[in-house]
Amino acid sequence: MSQRQIARELGIHNSTVSCELRRNATPDGYDPAQAQVLCDDRMPLVLDDDSMDAWLDPDLVERDAIRAGVRHLEADAFTAWPVSTRVNRVANDDPSLVEPVSV
Repeated sequence: MSQRQIARELGIHNSTVSCELRRNATPDGYDPAQAQVLCDDRMPLVLDDDSMDAWLDPDLVERDAIRAGVRHLEADAFTAWPVSTRVNRVANDDPSLVEPVSV
């Protein structure tokens, strides 16, 4: 499958596919494990409700104090489901974007 075909199938620009392949290239080809590690490094921090005051406290600046005052939510606290490739276009902005779709 070509990069253009992959992009068309995912509903994204082919340059996005090209960047992804380049970013995760190894001498043996594309490395999905490396892609996942890089993705995990870019994951947002999600805090529980009780951590918000500490996180937003401008006087809390020491790393250890911040870590003691906040608790992030673990990945198993979330539910994931496939959504439409319409989410890849900024022009699309409606509640249907998060509705589950069949794959």
